[in-house]
Order: sequence, then C-alpha cells, then structure tokens
Amino acid sequence: MENDWENSQAKVFLQHLVQHKLDKYYDGTDQRANVVYTMREAFSDFPQKFFTKQLQKIRKKSKAKPPSSKEKEPGFEEIVSLEELEEEWTNSHAKAALERIVEAGKDKKEDGNNQRVDVLYKTSVEFKHFPSKFFTKKLQKLRKEGKAKPSSQDPELKIKWGNSRAMVVLQRIVEHGLDCKDDGSNKPSDEVFKMSEEFKLFP
Repeated sequence: MENDWENSQAKVFLQHLVQHKLDKYYDGTDQRANVVYTMREAFSDFPQKFFTKQLQKIRKKSKAKPPSSKEKEPGFEEIVSLEELEEEWTNSHAKAALERIVEAGKDKKEDGNNQRVDVLYKTSVEFKHFPSKFFTKKLQKLRKEGKAKPSSQDPELKIKWGNSRAMVVLQRIVEHGLDCKDDGSNKPSDEVFKMSEEFKLFP
C-alpha cells in the first residue's frame, strides 16, 4: 500500500492541501483527519487509518521544513483538475453560502464598496475546501451577475409583482407556514424561491 500511495494522485493532492493550509480552519488550527479525508475523492482509494498516518507525517514534515518563499506557487489547476473542482463546487455548501452572501449584499462594507476577496475567504470554513484563486473567480462571477440583474427596487418590477400570481402564491406559502422548517425556523430565501415556478419570473 505504501508503494501505491507514493505513486498516487492522492499523495500529490494531500501535499498541496497541507502546503497551502487548506487542511486548516480559518483560525489556523488543524482540521480533523476524517474531515480532510472527505475533501478529495482520490483519498477514498486508501483506508482512513492509513490516510491519517500519511496526513500526520506530511504535517510534521511541513512544520519542520517550511516551503521556500522562492518556490513558485502552483496554480489551482495543479492541485486538482478543474473539472473535478467544478463538480465539487456545484454540490457544495460553500457555493450556497457564497450565493447567499452576495445576494444579501454581505460581501460589501457599510459604505457599499466590495470587501476584499481574502477577507470573505476567511469568513467560512466551507470556503477553505477550495483554492483561494478558484474562490476568487466564483465570487467575481457572482458579483458580475448581480450587477446585470434588474434592481428589486425597479418601479416597473414592483408593479409587475403587485399584479402577479407569484405574490399570491408567496402570501399563501407564508400564511400556511410552508416557508418554515419543522422546528419553526425560517427556511433560507433561496429554498422558498424554488417552491414555485411563478417565482422564477422575478429576480
């Protein structure tokens, strides 16, 4: 198994994760080995106990010999293929969290200006599962799409909403508590948005 590991893509992935501190929480503490184990599909080719020993070994080595600052930082394409990374992003909590942040304008400062990407990147442990360069591209894309959408304050949009079946449907959903979870707490707005085709006529 040692030979299989030495020649595996999983070993390369793990080395890059540790080198770029993607195996840590935003506060710098190490994530549990079983959490790191779920970060790449290639890791599942090896037993978790074996993986844990390899992770401990790489972490110990990285602390003893930090990478040279002269070394060129590999692009995120080298860490994992873009196709695999895109698939992980599509089904991730990180994607949903970032969409909610941008939609609610929480990616901006009090004066309305955009917060720096590196500041947002540290706000969620979920984001750390993806390379910062990849995260930056996703944030920029969401911000660009947000500017292209019509404003919810558009007078014509308000008139259209006031005369729409979507407004009636939403009122009924709230009236019957269908916008709430079993424990009584509110569902995220994006979940409610998916409850009716009528809502898709509006941003």
